[in-house]
Amino acid sequence: MVMRAQDIITKTNGDEIRAKVTEVDVNEVKYKRFDNVSGPTYTIAKSDIFKIKYENGEQDMFGKSTDKTSVSDKKNTPDQIQPKVSSNQYPSTARRTSATSSVSSTPNVTEYRHKSPMAAFWLSFLYPGIGQFYNGQAGKGITMCVLATGSWIGLIGAASTVDSDGYISDSNAQIAGISVIVLAGTYIWSLIDAPVSASAINRRHQPLSWNVGKDRKLSIVPDVLSENSTVSKISRQSPAYGLSLKLDF
Repeated sequence: MVMRAQDIITKTNGDEIRAKVTEVDVNEVKYKRFDNVSGPTYTIAKSDIFKIKYENGEQDMFGKSTDKTSVSDKKNTPDQIQPKVSSNQYPSTARRTSATSSVSSTPNVTEYRHKSPMAAFWLSFLYPGIGQFYNGQAGKGITMCVLATGSWIGLIGAASTVDSDGYISDSNAQIAGISVIVLAGTYIWSLIDAPVSASAINRRHQPLSWNVGKDRKLSIVPDVLSENSTVSKISRQSPAYGLSLKLDF
């Protein structure tokens, strides 16, 4: 794209930037400072621009000015604009920024909700598999629901073949018997598994802790040490994973 010299970018607050506009995108404008055309490329959002006056006199209007004074009295303040520097120009800075972003987005504590073994039991009592869904075990829950539903279908289908004299064929009687066994086994499996799995999940997510006195508990919990942590002044490119010693009183 051809660059224009001495383009003037007027911001919505009245500030003027003398620049060489290099690109006008859908949501932002890229430019180089007129006094440093070989320097980095700066980026400014269109929502912050009132208009752009090009060297040939043409103008692009983007928004309404919020400044009550004349924009011609404003001085250029390029320090207020944060440059958008590519990773090719400053690779080490880009790597540090990427590492900091990944650390700040990493939570120190995994979100977890306590599972009630009693609730899991009664949900499985309503229908096999529901307690497993409550525990977050979707695969096991789907398996139990399919087994129970298939058993009910087989049992109802076999019962519908009974004639007026109460007679049922041997094949249908076998189907009914197998359906009853599978249904009962699935119910028992679901009722036992749901509370046991809920307790196991709770133990897996609870930290190691010891009571060291009245209303005092010593715990070891997982933690992530970020680059900006005040605990360590060691510079690092990635988060450090470890354990923290916690005393509650």
